[in-house]
Amino acid sequence: MTDNSPPAFPASGTERTLWGLSQRDYFAAMALQGSLAAETENTAFSSHAKAAAYAFDLADAMIAEQKKRQES
Repeated sequence: MTDNSPPAFPASGTERTLWGLSQRDYFAAMALQGSLAAETENTAFSSHAKAAAYAFDLADAMIAEQKKRQES
């Protein structure tokens, strides 16, 4: 997925509105943090790549749901 999400923390009134984390990156980071915090022996990810992919899948789903709600 191409990351066209807006900045996670936009700063109005300044030329530097596109630096830092995108909203997708921020959502993925929060999803990964929550997933790892709730991880148990039975739910542990088998690799870092799988954990990262899961986090970005959640972030993409959150952005898609956000767009649907904004359109309705």
